[in-house]
Amino acid sequence: MNIYALIIVTTLLIDYLVSHWADWLNIKHLSKTLPDEFKEWYDQEEYARSQEYTRVNTKFEFITS
Repeated sequence: MNIYALIIVTTLLIDYLVSHWADWLNIKHLSKTLPDEFKEWYDQEEYARSQEYTRVNTKFEFITS
């Protein structure tokens, strides 16, 4: 394997790992509780549903990737 192929494969692998690590951190910090700053503009149930959608969608991306 030449050096250029090694650099490309290494870069792709690092990109993949960093992307999944960032997604995992985002899932870990999702909260179904609506922040006080948004209570007058956003519905609590809709916010919880959107957080659950984000959680499920990201986990599905982990599986499909």
